This record gives sequence, structure tokens and C-alpha cells, in this order.
Amino acid sequence: MPKSLNKNENLPLPYNWEVRQDYDGKTYYIDHTRKITTWIDPRDRLTSSKMRHFVVNQQKEEGIGISGY
Repeated sequence: MPKSLNKNENLPLPYNWEVRQDYDGKTYYIDHTRKITTWIDPRDRLTSSKMRHFVVNQQKEEGIGISGY
């Protein structure tokens, strides 16, 4: 998906996720916890305000914290 269309690019990635690009410039995501890769942006599930609130609170409880929240 072109960056200009990605509504989630301003959200932080979930804990232990990383974003990279392949040799053709296509973006993919790495989940270091489950040791998997995916073409699907994991932040897509965060666009729901209820889910985003849940994830932020869960990260705070785990001591991960996100600055600005």
C-alpha cells in the first residue's frame, strides 16, 4: 500500500514489531515475539479506538509505555 494511503503510519507499531522493505520496495512487518512476517500492517487493528485504548493500556501495564499517551 502506498505510504500516502496508509492511515496508520503515524501510530507506533505494536511492541516488538519492526517495519522493513523488500528488494522491490514493498513494505512488510516483522513480529519478533511470534517470529513471523506479514505484508499486513499490524496497526490496522489499532484503528478502532477501543482496540487502540486496550493496546495502550496493556503496554502500560507491561511497563512498555508509549511517550505522548
